[in-house]
Amino acid sequence: MKNRKHGKLEDSVTLPLNVPDGTKSGDIVILGTAGLYGVATTDKITTAIINAGGNVPQGYVDGQGGVFLPGISITLAVANTALTAFATFAKVYKSAAGAYTAVTTDTFVGYKINATTLALRGN
Repeated sequence: MKNRKHGKLEDSVTLPLNVPDGTKSGDIVILGTAGLYGVATTDKITTAIINAGGNVPQGYVDGQGGVFLPGISITLAVANTALTAFATFAKVYKSAAGAYTAVTTDTFVGYKINATTLALRGN
């Protein structure tokens, strides 16, 4: 990320995520509508860049960019049915009974990243 001034990248997770057109390394990327954001660590990957033999991180596909998620230090694999009721990047809470919920009076634990990935927020 070209404009990073301070901070340790190893304290938070960086993931390949779909990013808006025109995203450049160092841009703040808003993910969904629940307050999750990150900082792009790569420019947005396009088919043109891939076909031209550009510098593309392994496993990244068209439409993705590396996104550093400050405050997210771990992701968990969850059952493929645990997060089906949540939109991608939605806030996830956990009830006293152990269920993932959208109930704001339950304990906020993180954000849905995809069907089976929960990004835990820092305490």
